[in-house]
Amino acid sequence: MRIFISESDRQNAKRITLMSLANFFNITNCDFTEIGASQIEQFYKCLTNLNTREANETVSLIKTYFNAYDEWFNFYKNAKDKEIASGKDYYFTTEEQITLSKLIKEREESLNALQKMFEELQLLKLNIKTFGKPLSGTIIQVKL
Repeated sequence: MRIFISESDRQNAKRITLMSLANFFNITNCDFTEIGASQIEQFYKCLTNLNTREANETVSLIKTYFNAYDEWFNFYKNAKDKEIASGKDYYFTTEEQITLSKLIKEREESLNALQKMFEELQLLKLNIKTFGKPLSGTIIQVKL
């Protein structure tokens, strides 16, 4: 097994997610130099305190994404630990490959759901800024 994602990579993925959302929701009292459980909980609390449906849905989507990311990361980390302990390249069994595919799918689906909601919120914010209020109807994104 030659590919491995480091703890630093995991922290950066979380930092980028939290910083983007903090910027969007105008949350300025969160420090993201360290990304640990307490910083993430503080961010959840800041979002929840906004007391909007969008903020609460965002918290739920972030939790789902971070959990899926952590499960995928830990699966890889366990395999890397086995590789280091044996001193030989580690190759996934068929069962492990199936599990890994499932974990990657869950991670990607949760990230895509979070990104989709974020795009919809950005469109809504643009409409409010442009027209002074939310547009009625369904907002769809058209790819050109």
